[in-house]
Amino acid sequence: MTSPSSTTLSRTTVTDSAAPDVAPNDAARQEAGSLPADAGAAAASGAELNLAMEFADVAMCIAEAPDLASTRQQIVQLAVAKLGCHCASLWHLPERATHLRLDACSDAGLGEGLAEIAASQAILAEECLRTGGNLVVDDFAAETRWPGYSRHMMDRTPVRSAAAFCLGTQGDPVGVLVLYADRPYALTMQRLALGSVYAVHAAVALHDASRSDQADNLSKALESNRRIGVAIGVLVAIYKVTEEQAFELLRTASQRNHVKLADVAEEVVLTGAAPSWPESRHTGEQAHRP
Repeated sequence: MTSPSSTTLSRTTVTDSAAPDVAPNDAARQEAGSLPADAGAAAASGAELNLAMEFADVAMCIAEAPDLASTRQQIVQLAVAKLGCHCASLWHLPERATHLRLDACSDAGLGEGLAEIAASQAILAEECLRTGGNLVVDDFAAETRWPGYSRHMMDRTPVRSAAAFCLGTQGDPVGVLVLYADRPYALTMQRLALGSVYAVHAAVALHDASRSDQADNLSKALESNRRIGVAIGVLVAIYKVTEEQAFELLRTASQRNHVKLADVAEEVVLTGAAPSWPESRHTGEQAHRP
């Protein structure tokens, strides 16, 4: 059994408890023949349909975000609006990193406090990511699993309860969504059930946005490499240097002028002028022009 201060959830769908039951006087109306016998089921189906349409709207809103950073921010903002929590944050573990990174928070001020705590321990989100499941802390004041972390949350934030949802597609986690409330036990079972459904939408949106972002970055890198190649060709043709010497000119100009290599190459392509840099004050090296 779990303690009253903490609950472990599995992904679940919203149950009929989220839908309105038939009113008490409807039973009498059914007996009198003035109300169809399946009116209760129809009411439940109507509520489920409205809920499905609500989440369809959520999915559309998230999908309209133009890039990965905007997608992350949209996810936390909509979580607060749709799930009734005090605040929401989004975390992920970068490659070769040992601590989770805060990607987005619906409350910038609270986000700073959460990031400071996470610098030493982001326990709830880390445990959620490690186990691949969903975790709930109903009351940080009564939480016994992570006393140090709970004390930090109590002392440095207004958060009194929280729930973490592992966001993953096909067993590949893309992050953790954490919902916060400023009262103990504020995240009811209905809200947690809705949160589980919302987390699935968020995971799919993050996965798609991440792949799109990677594709954009790759496209930019390929284009940058092409322009660098063209610039090398220009230098070789005009100044009769080798390809290695041409690249070294571009690289040195980039470093000495504190300009991106791609920007130096673009200037060469547009003007035909060789890259140059000012005299070094440290070494006395003269300005260079081929």
